[in-house]
This record gives sequence, C-alpha cells and structure tokens, in this order.
Amino acid sequence: MRLQLLLMNAEELSRLALRLAGQALAEQVRALQRYGDLVNQIASGALDQRTVVDEATRFAREETARYLREVTSLGLRHQGALLELERARNDRFFAAVTGRADQAPATLGVPRRVELTLAGALGQATSAAFVIGNSRGAPASVSFVVSDFVGPPANPPFRPPLEIAPATFTLAPGEEQTVRLRLSLTPQLFAAGGEYHATVTVRGYEELELVLLTRVEDARQPEPASGSKSSAASSASSPGDSDSSQG
Repeated sequence: MRLQLLLMNAEELSRLALRLAGQALAEQVRALQRYGDLVNQIASGALDQRTVVDEATRFAREETARYLREVTSLGLRHQGALLELERARNDRFFAAVTGRADQAPATLGVPRRVELTLAGALGQATSAAFVIGNSRGAPASVSFVVSDFVGPPANPPFRPPLEIAPATFTLAPGEEQTVRLRLSLTPQLFAAGGEYHATVTVRGYEELELVLLTRVEDARQPEPASGSKSSAASSASSPGDSDSSQG
C-alpha cells in the first residue's frame, strides 16, 4: 500500500483547522441526535430501560481505563509538540543572531491524522509503505514516535516489534522519501480475530499522525485433499499449494 503525505504550509493548516472545527460541530449534533433517538426508543418500549442502563454501566467500566490511557497519550504528544516548537524557535533565534538562516521555520498546527490499515495472519508479518514529501522551501528533518498498541478492553497496551525504515531522515525542498512499516503478528502479543489501534506521529516542522488499524486473521490451515493419505501429503508439500499470502 502506498500513501503519500505532504508537510503542510500555513494556508493548508488554516483550511485544516476550519475543516476540523466543522467536523467537531457535526459530530456534536450527531451525538445529540443519537441520544434523542435512544431516549425515544426507551420511551416507546423498543428498548428495555434496565438493559440499557446495565449495558451503559458495563461500557463505562470497560472503557474508562482505555479512555484515560488515550487522554494521557494525547497529552504527552501535545507536550512533545510544544517541546519541538520551542526547539525550532531556539534554532531560528541562533540562526538569526549568527547570520546562518539554515533552519526551516516551525509552525504549530493540529496534527493531520491519516488512517493506514495493516492486516495479516497470526504468526506472520504484515507490511505497508507510504511516501512523505516536502513541499516547503526549506529542509525538513523527519522522525517517528510510536504509541502503545491498544486492543480488546481486557488486554493492557503493549509495544509490538514495529519496524520503520528509515527511522529518521532529512528532506530537501521538493524531495520525497518512501517509508516502510513491518509488523510481526506474534501470538504472544496478538490474538486471531482481534483489532488493534496505534498512532505513529510523524515529526517534522509540522506534525502528521498515522492512525494504524491492525487486523489479525486466523492462520490458514491446509485443506485436506479428497483421496488417500499419501496423495493428501503429496498435495500439501506441493509448491503450488503453499500459502504465499503476505500481510
């Protein structure tokens, strides 16, 4: 899979901020409408009030810990962005007073979230690739920060062996770089049929975030051939019948 990301300029960031504000308002209206529909269904008897209360209580109990982890992670990423902004400001100051304007200006903006899906069989590896391009007029230093992976509510967050290559690089104006992800779906960390979420923050002079959705499938089992045991064994060892799927 090939996904292209571009470092954003001030005009693009302004449009993004307006679009996010509109999306936030639309989501609030949608939530109110759904809550009104829920109340109407309870009032009409379509839903049992006790069942709704029990399910809401169970949901709150299971989701509270996950929500707090995600809020904490968001706060840490925000703090990291502020530190990056301060570092860039210091770079510009020393470049100005020393007469070497060789640092790209930093712009504080809302991280652009781009979804990327990884899927593969348990025990195998899945991979994807994306392209980052520098559309600005100054060099940009790029690196990555990976969050914990979060799966089913009963499982604690964890750090799987996610490989990013290259892990750090510098883009000249107009230059592009292909980045490859490779994730081993080890049975010690993942479960077949599970879905796992994580974020990869792309650090440069603006921030981008890859929202990783990882789907783990059951490992394929060879289907028994009709016939004798010897012919079935021969078929299973045939190169033409070997599993060649890749995540």
